[in-house]
Amino acid sequence: MIYYNGKNMHLRITGGKLKGKKIFHKYKISIRPTSSKVRESIFNRIINSNLLEIKILKNNIRFTDIFCGSGIIGFEALSRNFDQVTFIDNNEILINSIYKNAYNLNLHKKIDTFCANAITPPKAKASSDIIFLDPPYNSGISTPTILALEKRGWISNKTTIFVETSSKEELITPDSYLIYDVRNYGTTKVSTIKKA
Repeated sequence: MIYYNGKNMHLRITGGKLKGKKIFHKYKISIRPTSSKVRESIFNRIINSNLLEIKILKNNIRFTDIFCGSGIIGFEALSRNFDQVTFIDNNEILINSIYKNAYNLNLHKKIDTFCANAITPPKAKASSDIIFLDPPYNSGISTPTILALEKRGWISNKTTIFVETSSKEELITPDSYLIYDVRNYGTTKVSTIKKA
């Protein structure tokens, strides 16, 4: 849920060591944050499955939040002890706000932020273990974004990608990817995909 107070809004982190902490934004920007129900479901699946079993033991988990908006998904990952989180969005105001929130929570050394178009992303330092992709609903840009991320080194054969779309939207993935889980949450759908 979004809370507005004049020009301010905040979102609460739902789980982990930062549960209940607020992420603040100082501008009324039209964004659609992932709901708390969906966030909890995604991270329960990640943590309670074998997706990151080996990585958790090594404590070296890389998470990327693309079309990050408020950044709440990435902060949920940080709250759950992910080692490094990258935020990518084309809105400079939101990116600056994410960095300020990370600094206030003493997490700024664990993040990278990029103000960039997701279809032309920067080159990755290393591939991600988990990518959360939340493009504008019904935009049809999930596939070109995935292909661009792969080309720039964000995706490996071990990367798991969560894609949030409208529940009525058909997700068409690149030929080399498989959808192996789809879950609906009212008007929202989250598909889990990996390279075949």
